[in-house]
Amino acid sequence: MSLIKCPECGRDVSDKAATCPNCGHPINQTNENLVQIDSAPQKRKKYRVRLLIFTPIFFIGLILSMIWGFSAMTGGEGRMFGFWLLVAGIGFIGMVVSAIGSWLSRP
Repeated sequence: MSLIKCPECGRDVSDKAATCPNCGHPINQTNENLVQIDSAPQKRKKYRVRLLIFTPIFFIGLILSMIWGFSAMTGGEGRMFGFWLLVAGIGFIGMVVSAIGSWLSRP
């Protein structure tokens, strides 16, 4: 417990007191006005940014793996098929994780 000055009359008052015993001025109003800030919007924003990053990766990987896959079926070289399929898989997993994280961080 410590003593603080009353902003109204200047007398020493306990910091635990609700009002000044001399003049009745409220002392600890700041504790009643505290507002808890919700961090959920920040978390959702983080997951939305991740979703915006992984969605194009998924579609680019999917399209290019299809191109190289059809190229291999028609007798061309399809050696990049596996790489682009892996890129599409990573993009898909990132999209799913981001969407679930955004959904779970809702209030």
